[in-house]
Amino acid sequence: MRYKVDWKKAGSICLFLLLINGMTITAYNFKFKNYQVNNGLSENTVQTILQDNRGFMWFGTKDGLNRFDGNEFKIFKHEPGNPQSIGNNFVRTLFQDEDNKIWVGTDQQLYILDPVTEAFQKFNYQTKDGVSVTSAVTSIKAENQDKIWIGTMTQGVFCYTKSTNELVQYTQGNRGPTIGSNLVWRIYRDNAGTMWIGTRNGLSAYNKETNTFVTYGSRDEKSPIEDPEILAISEDSDGELWLGTWAGGLVRFNRTTNEFTNYFGKDDETYITHIRAIFEYQKNELLVGSDDGLYLFNKQTLEYSRVDDPGDPYSLRDQNVYSIYKDREEGIWIGTYFGGVHYISTNSKIIEHYYPKQHKNSLSGKAVSQFCEDPAGNLWIATEDGGLNYFNTKTKKFTSYLPDDDKNSISYHNIHALVLDNNRLWIGTFSRGLDLMDLNTGKFKNYQYNENDTNTINDNCIFSLYQSKAGTLFVGTPFGLSRYNPDKDNFTRIPEITGFVYDMTEDHLGNFWVACYGEGVFKRDRDTEKWINYRHDIKDKTSLCFNKITDVYQDEQHRLWFSSEGRGICKYNYDTDDFLTVDQSKGLPNNVAYGVVDDNHGNIWVSTNKGISRINPATLDIKTYTQEDGLQSNQFNYRSTYKASNGKFYFGGINGFNAFYPNELKKNKYVPPVFITKFELLDKPASSKEDSSYNRTLHTTKQIRLKHNQASFRISFVNLSFQARSKNRMLIFWKISTTTG
Repeated sequence: MRYKVDWKKAGSICLFLLLINGMTITAYNFKFKNYQVNNGLSENTVQTILQDNRGFMWFGTKDGLNRFDGNEFKIFKHEPGNPQSIGNNFVRTLFQDEDNKIWVGTDQQLYILDPVTEAFQKFNYQTKDGVSVTSAVTSIKAENQDKIWIGTMTQGVFCYTKSTNELVQYTQGNRGPTIGSNLVWRIYRDNAGTMWIGTRNGLSAYNKETNTFVTYGSRDEKSPIEDPEILAISEDSDGELWLGTWAGGLVRFNRTTNEFTNYFGKDDETYITHIRAIFEYQKNELLVGSDDGLYLFNKQTLEYSRVDDPGDPYSLRDQNVYSIYKDREEGIWIGTYFGGVHYISTNSKIIEHYYPKQHKNSLSGKAVSQFCEDPAGNLWIATEDGGLNYFNTKTKKFTSYLPDDDKNSISYHNIHALVLDNNRLWIGTFSRGLDLMDLNTGKFKNYQYNENDTNTINDNCIFSLYQSKAGTLFVGTPFGLSRYNPDKDNFTRIPEITGFVYDMTEDHLGNFWVACYGEGVFKRDRDTEKWINYRHDIKDKTSLCFNKITDVYQDEQHRLWFSSEGRGICKYNYDTDDFLTVDQSKGLPNNVAYGVVDDNHGNIWVSTNKGISRINPATLDIKTYTQEDGLQSNQFNYRSTYKASNGKFYFGGINGFNAFYPNELKKNKYVPPVFITKFELLDKPASSKEDSSYNRTLHTTKQIRLKHNQASFRISFVNLSFQARSKNRMLIFWKISTTTG
């Protein structure tokens, strides 16, 4: 759900309280990929996330540190007797310094990992008073290349200077530079270089010129912050500071006016507690992670929506959000307490996916067969397993229509075809005939095949409906084509077409085209009114691509396209009265084509059994999008392609449908690094110390030296991309030199 908030100013100059009114509006269509212990993660509580300089993802859990390469997790845990292993398995925070060392804050003390040698070293430095870091480490952040700040659970905050190995401690107290509390939850460096310390008792800002802190908020009733326990700190692109609190909701801090604005507090309609993560998803929009779920909040319009949804199979597996992180490909990782880590790619903002959920207002069927747009820009959607749906494209809500024996309703849940005729909707069902819905009254009328009446439709299985430019309705079935006679409210069968009619259209010249499953294509010439049949000829490359034609579409440039079940697509050449075929031999990923639409640049988009392909008809350059990019499946459905009046594409498949604006799809320009993860000698019965030595040498010197009798070995490597991984192509060169003596 999504709401809009209403402001009311409170009595304090520095404090605003929000009274939230429950106004529901639309939300993003988030689709997460989840990784849990069943996928190799050591434990499902992901407290902290980091991507290192090489591209590996690191996840800190309550039971070990995990390195993820997109395929496998490598787990680091304490090993008794091994001084180079991590000393504690409860990992709270991660940080990588300028020397590429990874600092690991655990539930007890701090460790530094060399990611090349994979050896841990305990942080043993002390203050001039002999104090070392022994508490749980909650947050680590660099002020610059030389100074690193370390937040702890009971010892306040430390500042470590690498060049001098000096360690300085700052605590709560009455003397010297003091912070709000010794319990530090978060350290943050803003764009101006100021260090902010979020504590259990206020937000402390460090002034490096005076070596002092200014603390905002306290347990006092006059505190400008409803709850001073600061769990999260984040700066947005406008320079505003956002605070997540334990019990006081979300806080906006305007440092110019020193004003605090509280959102989602105890007195608001929506109360959000324990906000541990804040992330700017895009301009003016924040992702807010809490124990009460993940929210998307628009700071400008003051609208917000709940992102996680227990009834959604693609949502977060747990509502307790602990960490949010953006990687180099702009993919977003979200760590939860019970549900592991979740990933959404950049395309999740662009490629919407709609599918059945376990609550009202969602799509009622998975197999989507056709779309039909009304004058308001909303869609009627036919499904083969969930009846009829009306989709409000603004609110993103669905109204479903299902068969009901107790009242007037549609005839069947399996629907294949739709045509909107002013205030009437024609509905073609599978095996239950043709329904007509009066949109003003909501009443239905059903037309059935009657073997004793030639003025009925010729079969009860309706696969296609089409209304001509003159307003004539045509009905296609497995046994031919019929024309509706509105004056008599009956049908006339077209004797020339007796095959399986899958689709129809009228081209810009007034010719009427009928796509048949098994009999190719029929064209009724506008001038002569004669029917011409085009079929595939295996000896003629310019003939129709295949005889099983399932879709016909004329684009904005008046190019006529046919989709086939077995030979891709083909374009009709009006000048030469023949066809140009585009199939797998020309780069199409699959020869089963379900439908075609065109974009504003003249590109053709084709749905297949291996995703959606964008084709440049002039160059035949083909770009294919798959389930990895956010599609509902790699398999789509017959004739379930639609270009709306606003240019938005809709593609129906076997798991709901996708919607997107083609111009918004961006090419991933990130070139992922290729990294060798393991070297193994194959002439040994098992992994040996010698293998480990080779791995360390390979990572440090980039070369290894083998003996003459070590000719058999295995090398494992990965490309460190997490978006559409299977589409990355790698070319690897080996340089082998031999020495004698």
